[in-house]
Amino acid sequence: MDKMTYDIIAPTPYIMMQHYQSQYQPFQQWFQKVFQYPIPASNQALTLDNVIVLFAGINKYAFVSEDNITLPDIDISIGNIVDLSHARAKVRFFGYGWRDILHQFIGVDFSSQSFLKNHVVLVPLHHVAVQIHCPYDNDNIIDMYIPSSFHDYIEQLLNEISK
Repeated sequence: MDKMTYDIIAPTPYIMMQHYQSQYQPFQQWFQKVFQYPIPASNQALTLDNVIVLFAGINKYAFVSEDNITLPDIDISIGNIVDLSHARAKVRFFGYGWRDILHQFIGVDFSSQSFLKNHVVLVPLHHVAVQIHCPYDNDNIIDMYIPSSFHDYIEQLLNEISK
């Protein structure tokens, strides 16, 4: 088995889209029309070409990519779009062992039977909200989206764990 390694990509393209509570139906129709897919369900993600749409909380969706993201305008009476690329970093874990390491800090069932492709969890890690996404069927890759200001701390924590 390969030992777990990681890369930290900062900044990472990350755009937050939020709809107003009373505007769910118009937002759902807009999303379907623009992207040709329904919005992702709670704790799920949707892959659209080179962009992944992550459930990011009630009424919120994050658009992430390896490349720059350009989204169509949204009627401001339905919701808003905020580019948080400067404020987010992605930690990509490679290899086996990431499930055990994350489970030390996060009380989530990361077993391969529970945490499957396109599953997303929003959890606190040392009092900081992070998003964890399983992008592939491949069991040895996972992405964690963190605030950029948390980058150095996560790197130090991961270095200590891997000793």
